[in-house]
Amino acid sequence: MKKIYFLVLAFALFSSTMSAQLIINEVLFDPASDITGDANGDGTRSPNDDEFIELVNSGSTALDISGYTIEDTYTVTIIRHVVPANTVLTAGGVYLVFGGGTPTASGTAAGNFGTATVIVASSGGLGFSNSSEVIIVRDASGTAIATLDASTLSVSTGADASVTRSPDIAGDFILHPTVNGVAFSPGLKIDGSTVLNIKEDLFAVFAMYPNPVINGKLTIISAFNGSKKVELFDTSGRSVLQTNLTTNVLNIETVKSGIYFLKVSQGSNISTSKLLIK
Repeated sequence: MKKIYFLVLAFALFSSTMSAQLIINEVLFDPASDITGDANGDGTRSPNDDEFIELVNSGSTALDISGYTIEDTYTVTIIRHVVPANTVLTAGGVYLVFGGGTPTASGTAAGNFGTATVIVASSGGLGFSNSSEVIIVRDASGTAIATLDASTLSVSTGADASVTRSPDIAGDFILHPTVNGVAFSPGLKIDGSTVLNIKEDLFAVFAMYPNPVINGKLTIISAFNGSKKVELFDTSGRSVLQTNLTTNVLNIETVKSGIYFLKVSQGSNISTSKLLIK
């Protein structure tokens, strides 16, 4: 009973420190040249209209993204989309931007875009290059909050399929078909299910505190006995730490200050959460 009470208390303390964070989760640079490249489901394959970028609010609170911009840099930097006023993403919410066309959920292979907010690029297109592309998401003040540099990826962005984080939200970018043979999943998780609210996932098994981490040590408590696999990713999806934790304390004194994503796995239980290290 004491352990259960402590877990509940820890969950409450941890959740109060979580803040909203927008990340790039999936991008389609190169739609296939036939109808299978019709990512927006409008019945027409277009090399421009079917490009898309999927952003996810990975925080535990709602996030007002009004005035945020999506820009890309190939030879020059161009603002491709400005988020309209009064656009708020709930925790775990998805913002899905297509290059153009008439996004039609019923016309997609999955038959839906989940619960995503779906829109077309305000500039008339996303204009993604199939190589050496840099995508930058900026908040309303112009501060860069998420970046994807295609030249740093280990997979091709010109492979008639999207690049997506695996696992969703915290993993490295991979080619979507390597997971399940499907070319893309706009608005959805890799497996076709709705993107999960991180807060719901967080409360399932694990308690992690303090957050922010200020002394180089993070306590991770599980409702189950046994070791835990712990992985830490930076905001670009690069793994900066991997370890098999046999105690309840993770030493991260050597990790630089910043915002990270923490993945904790124990058997079939997996939690992904944002972590601030000071």
